[in-house]
Amino acid sequence: MKNLHMTRSAQIVIACAVAAGTASGDVVLVGAEGLTGLALTNRATTATINAGTAAPGLTDGQASVELIGVSTAVRLTVAESAALGEGIYKKAGDGTYTTANDAGNQFIGYALEPSGAAGDTIPVGLTRP
Repeated sequence: MKNLHMTRSAQIVIACAVAAGTASGDVVLVGAEGLTGLALTNRATTATINAGTAAPGLTDGQASVELIGVSTAVRLTVAESAALGEGIYKKAGDGTYTTANDAGNQFIGYALEPSGAAGDTIPVGLTRP
């Protein structure tokens, strides 16, 4: 592909909780560790859901959010429980996955769903540091 000038893979879109008043086109933070997204829909409310004007599949307080820079997600078993948007690292010693940003661990991406317990398998959006 010698002539390739530009390419773009689709970015992942998830339904996630957003702040009150979030409108389509707003930039949102997903979690507390730097994952950003673009709201593709307005925040759903009980009123918009009951009126049928909310985006399909959303629950009260959610919007459809395109995750900037995340085009690939994999399911990984993470040693600790993880929150939505929490950083996931590959351990230097044994190659397992963790939320610990310890020396030698390599950042690989963000949890795309919260886990219920340590050792759960969750979707992780792969990104560059």
